[in-house]
Amino acid sequence: MGFWIVILLFISLGWQGSCHQGREQQPVKTHETSPGTKRENSAQPDKTGTETEIEVLPTTLTLLDRQKAKFPEILNELKTNKKKVEHWIWWVFPTEHAGRSEQSPKSKVELSQVDYILAHADMNAWSAILEEIYELLKAKNQGAWQESNNEPSADVLDNSDDRGRIGYALNFWLDKAGETVKKSPRFYNALKNLDKFKWPTRKM
Repeated sequence: MGFWIVILLFISLGWQGSCHQGREQQPVKTHETSPGTKRENSAQPDKTGTETEIEVLPTTLTLLDRQKAKFPEILNELKTNKKKVEHWIWWVFPTEHAGRSEQSPKSKVELSQVDYILAHADMNAWSAILEEIYELLKAKNQGAWQESNNEPSADVLDNSDDRGRIGYALNFWLDKAGETVKKSPRFYNALKNLDKFKWPTRKM
């Protein structure tokens, strides 16, 4: 009888240990909700030291991927040609609406995605492109330079749809998301400089 009691106790302790081990190995929900949301070499890591769970939308990931691939080409194009030549306006001036002629998959922004975008985009490259556009437009300005309502030159941006999109982008990044964008001073200042021009869709 004593032998069987020892065996039963051994089996019982082994079963409890395996259950405890099984609980420890359960998957833990991370702060990123899809496999595609992890991105390396973030240009601006979270300065608060805290993490929040966010659902990163496919359109956001598309935007970041296109920016990473195209930003060096865009800056080189502007410096070489002194004007916009190729089709890239959607990735430098993203809005809440995907571009009609943007290739699929399309990109756009939403207010809930702004923190993630600013933390994972190459903000130095993005700002440099905006600064280059500003300098080119300022150099081509007709008449005396003013602190507002300068006419954007068609020699730099010859597509009226592009000029309209810039106005929509400024509505979003400076008005809707302005308080968040201020956390990226270079980017914010570059947008504010572009706001010195008269864009047809800009709400004032």
